[in-house]
Amino acid sequence: MANDNQMAASKDSRWYMVRTKRGKEVWARSELERIASKVFLPLLGTRRPGEKPKPMFSQCLFAYLDIQRKCIDARYTQGIESIVFFGNELAEMSDVVVQ
Repeated sequence: MANDNQMAASKDSRWYMVRTKRGKEVWARSELERIASKVFLPLLGTRRPGEKPKPMFSQCLFAYLDIQRKCIDARYTQGIESIVFFGNELAEMSDVVVQ
């Protein structure tokens, strides 16, 4: 069953690159899932038994949200350092890149 955030995804929602605090990617993902309709943290598997997968990109995950409505909430979510900018523009990612 979809949670309230998944149902609340608006037509204005986009994927954005989010910078996490060092070593807090998994924790930040679970916190950000409370306000974003989707959160994607790419992980790399390991070959060693019992070892946990590691983030593909250090201090980086992707959140699908309506930035006009959720920017402040996302920015002040525990474990989040900032929303990434490329110059003066938010780092908006296409669906194709994230998938």
